[in-house]
Amino acid sequence: TTVTAFIPMVHQEKTEAARAATPAASSPKRAKLMVIDDDLLVSKLIEQVVSKDYDAQVFNDPNAALAALRAGAMVDLVLCDLMMPDLDGSQLYEAAADIPQGRPPFLFITGGGVTKGSIDLEHKMSKQGRLVSKPFKGAELRAKINEMLSEAPTVAEKSNMQTDASIIADLEDMLGADKLTAAYEHLQN
Repeated sequence: TTVTAFIPMVHQEKTEAARAATPAASSPKRAKLMVIDDDLLVSKLIEQVVSKDYDAQVFNDPNAALAALRAGAMVDLVLCDLMMPDLDGSQLYEAAADIPQGRPPFLFITGGGVTKGSIDLEHKMSKQGRLVSKPFKGAELRAKINEMLSEAPTVAEKSNMQTDASIIADLEDMLGADKLTAAYEHLQN
């Protein structure tokens, strides 16, 4: 894997001034990202690019990432390298389809697929706008993350939806589906 990083020079005073002007704590509803890349340098660079705006959990072992997803890790978006030894991005993506809470959206990062499976997935994800090619700029990656996050509910929003569904189920049990539907229709008028 070859990575090219574009790191702008910043003067110390400007960095400290920008830090002072930034609110201390961002919204508690920060999106949760899972970064999966077998290359330690690449995963650290990605973490640095996203950590200002998102909560990121980094995995250099795709098997450990899959285990975390299967154990119930709730993430809004998975940033996943396509080519990794042992378990590549296409295999991880397929395996994540079976996790109990449902497969989170994936954004693939690639320097180019070399196996048939990875090349096929690369083409599929590219058509869906879910692929970032290496080398990439931090702004490009953040823009793609923002785009994908705007298309799907966050973990916090999903939690609220589950609570709403639970409340509706409780109301149906108490009132019956017909009375609940009638009450809803009455509210709509």
